[in-house]
Amino acid sequence: MAYFQKQTLEDYIKSNFSYTFGSLANLYSAFLEKKDISKEELDNLIKEIQEKAIEINYQLFQDTAPFEAFEELEQALLKRHKEKQKKRVIGRYFASELYQIISGKLLPKQYLNPPEPSVEDLRRMYWGEVIDLGLKNLFGQTEEKKYEIKITPDISIICKTDLEFDGGIVEIKTRQDLSSYDYLPVWWLYQCLSYMFAKKLKEMRLFMFGWGFSRKLFKVKFDNKVWQEVVEKLKQYHQRVKQAYEPKNNKKQN
Repeated sequence: MAYFQKQTLEDYIKSNFSYTFGSLANLYSAFLEKKDISKEELDNLIKEIQEKAIEINYQLFQDTAPFEAFEELEQALLKRHKEKQKKRVIGRYFASELYQIISGKLLPKQYLNPPEPSVEDLRRMYWGEVIDLGLKNLFGQTEEKKYEIKITPDISIICKTDLEFDGGIVEIKTRQDLSSYDYLPVWWLYQCLSYMFAKKLKEMRLFMFGWGFSRKLFKVKFDNKVWQEVVEKLKQYHQRVKQAYEPKNNKKQN
């Protein structure tokens, strides 16, 4: 009887290695043509390309491997997302969205009705929630800790911390692959700065968790210069949000 056999990682690398290796080799061709190198240097370069080809194919395999069908899970995630959606208010911004706001990923005209996440996004976000809730239960910190930073009379940043120990904050993030994070990404820095400002802290910890509780620690220090830049850009964004949602009559008068 015929059946589908799932492709293994080794099969994937074997079938894609030559293509990836060739593509990487082409990138180095200009360098090789213009610079004299020794045989030892060339051998080392080839080895480097081989290792990079394997690394890229491994990451592609992890990123593109299809999920086994579990329709009930997808339906439950979609239903849960719709039920948990809270009405947004102009002037109240979430610390977790500061990077999206400042980088322009969340447009001012989209603030009250942001783009719907994909099923893949919901799966990823819920996996993070599972780890977060599990750790909160483990430490008996199931009650949400929420802080509001008043930037101006009509602008606030809402902060919701994951874990707190002796007044210090521990933020939890989840990622499948931890090896590609050698430094703290800026999208998490903005969030951490908000938490430290709200709690008047000079430092906090951020743990990235992978499978099997593998983890990487980032000790985040408060940077007042970056924080002031975040605040100024948020003020500018707030003005654009107000303009985007102005009543049409007001726009005509202006």
